[in-house]
Amino acid sequence: MDIATAADKLGQIIEELNEGIRKNTLISDGLVGCVDDSILEVRDKVLMRVCFTGDSSMNTVVDFKKWGSKSAPNMPWHSSST
Repeated sequence: MDIATAADKLGQIIEELNEGIRKNTLISDGLVGCVDDSILEVRDKVLMRVCFTGDSSMNTVVDFKKWGSKSAPNMPWHSSST
């Protein structure tokens, strides 16, 4: 590959990276106020935040855990203990 072609390809890569950065910035700006970006330190656990709107609801977290155990009982990562 000659220097001119390499420089051209490098320019294309830089343009693609800049476009990716631009899109990331637009997404981040669009999520301001929608996503809680506070840092929570959770080790060896899974943190999941669930929000319900309208008529959707779950009576308790226990109901949610029961639903999860019925949905994926054979998954190796799944624990059905309550």
